[in-house]
Amino acid sequence: MTFGESDCEVFCAKFDPSDKYLACGYADGITRIYNLKTGKVGWTLQGALDEDMPITAMAWRPISPMLKTQNVMVTAQADGTLKHWHATSGRCLHQVAPENENSLCTIDFNSSGTLLATAGKDRHVRIYDETTKTVAFSMKEGGSLLGHSNRIFCVKFNPQEPNMIVSGGWDRTIQIYDLRTRGPVNFLYGPHICGETIDFRRDGYTMVSGSYRMSDVLEVWDLRKL
Repeated sequence: MTFGESDCEVFCAKFDPSDKYLACGYADGITRIYNLKTGKVGWTLQGALDEDMPITAMAWRPISPMLKTQNVMVTAQADGTLKHWHATSGRCLHQVAPENENSLCTIDFNSSGTLLATAGKDRHVRIYDETTKTVAFSMKEGGSLLGHSNRIFCVKFNPQEPNMIVSGGWDRTIQIYDLRTRGPVNFLYGPHICGETIDFRRDGYTMVSGSYRMSDVLEVWDLRKL
């Protein structure tokens, strides 16, 4: 089955938690949500401005008893705008304006949906509190560790370790952060990350990474050995 009702490029795509829908972010700044059974567009998430920037990252918020609204999708745009949507009504619930002209490349929720991580051009990982929709803290350096020296293309929460988050980017490092110290605590050198190519197994310590400059290579890391 092929999905698509636009001539624009697709920059990102995510299945919803129920596996009934597929959300796709387009270069025209519109998110189209397709019904997987019919292949048709079910909902369209579109801002009020025709000149909305391309959708560069998206994430469905996990369902949580701590958060009342369900069917929430968050999109990030090339100019750094962050938007919360009620997917099944197409209504924009909240919008965060760009900060320091920071182009966002990646976003991710923790398993409870209470924290949202964003990252991109300015090399910082920002953690948002989902109850207030505000930045709780930002992470870059930590002690003798300097963090990323180039833009970040992937940020990922560890599903089993609630205080661990990792990020990868153009500087050929994967930074490992501890939310309690609010900074990096270790790093891995090698992968040239240019997209969402970091993921964890359910065990919480096995991590896989892809790399642009290492053709046809996937690296699997055991974080217990760090």
